[in-house]
Amino acid sequence: MGQSATLFLVDRNEFSKIGDDPEYPVANIAREKTTFEKSFEGLLFLITKGSRPEDISIVRQIFYPEAYVGEEIDFENIDIDELPDDFDFDRQPLYFNDPATVVEIADLLSTIEPGNIIALFDHTELNEHDIEPGQVWTDDEKEGVTFNAQHMATELMALKAIYEKAKEQDAYIVSYVD
Repeated sequence: MGQSATLFLVDRNEFSKIGDDPEYPVANIAREKTTFEKSFEGLLFLITKGSRPEDISIVRQIFYPEAYVGEEIDFENIDIDELPDDFDFDRQPLYFNDPATVVEIADLLSTIEPGNIIALFDHTELNEHDIEPGQVWTDDEKEGVTFNAQHMATELMALKAIYEKAKEQDAYIVSYVD
């Protein structure tokens, strides 16, 4: 799993540049971006925990969209000995949520309030499940302390904001997990 996730809001008209060239730098056409440093797996865990079973697949697509442009590397079936010396193992497709999926996610997120995340937050549970970035989850609520309930509530608000803007603008969200 990655340590950060960046969501790029990409205008519908600009998205074709990515479709034509998956190597095109998304940052050059993104209207906005939001990065979740080391916190997105915890946020995803909490949103999933509070979701109805029928919503779990759409919740997962918040950071891990199913749609992509480019070519996936099938590491399970790749013959390393047959690859050229200059094979780019870091090459990844660009994963995205189209405007219709963005609406679905934004509508789901609109039903979740910061208080819901705070109520679902249990630092012991997150640490027991070894949710990325590892054993850092805490109940310490002092100012400046992260990986606590308040931090997750703040991250929820940032997540809701970018999806709501994308919904309003009929835009795409490109997700980059690193």
